[in-house]
Amino acid sequence: MFVMESFLEELKTKRPLFCSELDFQIGLASQLEKFGAVIGRPMLIKKVKYQAEIRPDLLLITPQEKVGIIAKFFSIGMEVEIAGEKIPLPTQGGKNLKRYDFWKGVQKLEWLKKEKKIDKGYLILLTNDRLYWLRPLKETHDRELLIYDGRVVEGPTQLKWSGRSPKERKNPIEITGKYLCDWKEWYKLDDERRFKYLLLEV
Repeated sequence: MFVMESFLEELKTKRPLFCSELDFQIGLASQLEKFGAVIGRPMLIKKVKYQAEIRPDLLLITPQEKVGIIAKFFSIGMEVEIAGEKIPLPTQGGKNLKRYDFWKGVQKLEWLKKEKKIDKGYLILLTNDRLYWLRPLKETHDRELLIYDGRVVEGPTQLKWSGRSPKERKNPIEITGKYLCDWKEWYKLDDERRFKYLLLEV
């Protein structure tokens, strides 16, 4: 049976740095192929038709199970060196919107599992922005969407904005499972520059 935690611990020793979300997804897919067939959207992944209106970024099909995977990569401006090439990472704003998208991904995986399109799902977030894993000192309008280290979200519940909501992401997110935000180290350049990842299993 496929265990994502063990897979990621191995992957981070082989590929400690990525330059984008697409690069992260492709890196995951290339290493997942040893476990089974990998179906997904990124252009460089082996093309296999997967018909579903709601689908994960990657679908791993092993002899025992179907595993849905959503992989996210949020960055803050810094320069990293990959295979001898220096690559600047952009600062991605809209942290509140990205937290919303994170939990929306969890909702998507829960639906896929409920409909028996997958046997289990994983959502992985890799970032070098500490504001995702640190708890804010002040109340924010996206406090129900926070993913700081140690936070527990237990369903059934709705995650929604407190106050005015963005037009494009205004609907509450329905969560049925129980999740612990347990951030782990991915790669540390120095005390100020480090990558961490958050893994949730559905």
